[in-house]
Amino acid sequence: MPSNVLKVELYLLRHGDAVEQGYADFDRPLTLHGERSIRVVARSIVAMGFGIDKILTSPLVRAKQTADLVVEVLGTKTKVLETRNLIVGTDPLFLMKELNQELNNSNILLVGHEPFLSVFSSILVFGSPAGKLMLKKAGLACVEADKPIGPRVGSLRSLLTFKQMEIMRG
Repeated sequence: MPSNVLKVELYLLRHGDAVEQGYADFDRPLTLHGERSIRVVARSIVAMGFGIDKILTSPLVRAKQTADLVVEVLGTKTKVLETRNLIVGTDPLFLMKELNQELNNSNILLVGHEPFLSVFSSILVFGSPAGKLMLKKAGLACVEADKPIGPRVGSLRSLLTFKQMEIMRG
């Protein structure tokens, strides 16, 4: 492989447990369990040495809360930027196009929802949404991808459930 190939590490994080009733879907906040689980995930991100240069999040409340908790635990000044390209029902190619505009960031955390994150990662790795990857709530995947980002340019580096990260953290 040529050494001039640009690589990017995409960390895909599904939001934690959210309140099911009493809110419009867009406005559903994390539950206390959801907040605690995301703190465990964020500590695992630190322990595994995953450096995060940039965070993109869905504009839905539970995803924004998840991203903010990660920043809080990481103790960085990493800005959280909202993008509608992480909303379920959006064409994953729009997110790929947005990520290809990122010139200086090699480690990007994407905070979103199912089934979008699974479809997106399946397209990156297998070239098809039928790859059957699935992120459970507070699950974290890492896909290393060549730039330009597109179908079949990624390699799945890790796919972790919250329970696995909780066990790792002790």
